[in-house]
Amino acid sequence: MSRETKIMKNIEQILIKSDQTTIDLINKYYWKNNDIRISIFGKNTSILATAFISTVCLERHMCPKDADMRWWKDLSSEEWWTELYLKDNYKIAIEQSIHSFQLLTKFGLIIYMTANTDSAFRLLIKAISPEACKNGDDSFCNIYKHLLKKLNLKNDISIYEMLRHLRNAMLHTDGVFQPLNKNDARVEYRSKAYEFIVGKSPHTPWELVIDLANDLTDSLIRIVNHPDVLKIKEIIDPQKK
Repeated sequence: MSRETKIMKNIEQILIKSDQTTIDLINKYYWKNNDIRISIFGKNTSILATAFISTVCLERHMCPKDADMRWWKDLSSEEWWTELYLKDNYKIAIEQSIHSFQLLTKFGLIIYMTANTDSAFRLLIKAISPEACKNGDDSFCNIYKHLLKKLNLKNDISIYEMLRHLRNAMLHTDGVFQPLNKNDARVEYRSKAYEFIVGKSPHTPWELVIDLANDLTDSLIRIVNHPDVLKIKEIIDPQKK
């Protein structure tokens, strides 16, 4: 099995878990689709599905060593395409495009799953602890630390620490770690130390991204099934009204 195939299969398994969680929660608690405890999984499933489709494209079309490069040649007949990709240096151009496409897929998965979680946690804070964290308007860091402490899920903090640092680097500074406090950071995640050095790009292999997506999904399942979260009648997602 190629590395691309393994990545594709792993993302598909997380996608299936997220989608099945939505079904299980609705059947068990009768929550509606516009409840944040449902919509957070629905949105993540869509994000994972997009990443899955992208990795299928990588594995089946972009990466195979096709001698005549039919897939690439047929993408466009416009002059800019033939000038850029179909001359003598086409292999270099294609390798650069594959690298950029992989980065876009990885970055997108991290950025959008983290953004979805950030938004959902603010609504959860307002519902179960409205006086805390400026009524949900505090920093994401303070939001998830308070929520996980309140729910006695502090062992999950490293997941969100990793996601926060990676999201901020990918979204705000073109992949370079440039925190506002200008300090290096160190996170212990899955029994391994990850160093975030100011001015450098964090090493973000696919294997790490998949672990984070999987662990985030499991953490969210623990959160929505917590008694303090279950006792709230409804937590409306304003995007789903």
